[in-house]
Amino acid sequence: MLAILASLASGIAGTTQGSVNNRMREKIGSTYLSTLISFAGSVPLVIILVLILEGGLNIPLSEVSEYPFWIWGGGICGDIIVALGVVCIPKLGSAKNIIIVCLGQIIISMFIDNFGLFGTEVIPMSITRLVGAAVVIAGVILVTAEKGGSSKSEWLYVMLAVLSGALCGIQVAINGTLGIAAGSGYRATLISQCVGFLGAVAIVVFIRFARGKEVLFDSEPGDFPFKWWMATGGAFAIVIVGGNAIAASILGTGIVTVLNTAGMMAAGLVIDAVGWLGIKKKPITMRKIAGMILVIAGTAVIMML
Repeated sequence: MLAILASLASGIAGTTQGSVNNRMREKIGSTYLSTLISFAGSVPLVIILVLILEGGLNIPLSEVSEYPFWIWGGGICGDIIVALGVVCIPKLGSAKNIIIVCLGQIIISMFIDNFGLFGTEVIPMSITRLVGAAVVIAGVILVTAEKGGSSKSEWLYVMLAVLSGALCGIQVAINGTLGIAAGSGYRATLISQCVGFLGAVAIVVFIRFARGKEVLFDSEPGDFPFKWWMATGGAFAIVIVGGNAIAASILGTGIVTVLNTAGMMAAGLVIDAVGWLGIKKKPITMRKIAGMILVIAGTAVIMML
């Protein structure tokens, strides 16, 4: 039961983190700086987690450096994922964004598995997995379909959310191999978060000095009071990392993935329904619920059969 709750909590934390980061972005008016703040908050917390669970940092950088260059790419994927989240959530809503992200992650994960990319085990494509993917796509269509169709501008954000999901899948694959190289999933997460933080710093510094300070701000700062929780986006990383680490060792990756998906979608529905964390209210409909059930079922077919 603890493992199930931990896995669900990780999924809920993943969705909540995106909404919190988005609120910070709205407050300060900068996607770049909100991404940097998120990583600045997560790095020290992951360091504490590693110190507690591993008894010390002991990062084997020499062993990691023997792997191909892409071993460092998880953190860069993280930079883009966080930035895309704060861009897409206001346009799509929390629930719609997360379900499209899940679609992108599942598609790219099946592709990575089939070819054994990024050092992963080869899991050949099968009729069962294709059926599962078809069920997921049907669920996504149910959730995202709008009366009168979607505007061209919204389709742009849909594609960006798919890209975010694909990068999530790539990040998971890279960090899985990084965990083997570093001797621990916790250490791999720390390396990935540090690379992401340094990448965010480099982006902010480059834009500041190459293009000017004003370019860092892509919208007007929000005319609402600052709340302490707006700066906690990075703190959810410890729930995501710790929860999945506890759950995966007990339940296995397949079940954890399904529970994560369920937690993410449930959190997205609640956030939309109550307008929590500054998200515009979007009603829960039977179509959305049915679509999310299909996505969870399709994910279960892909991951566990």
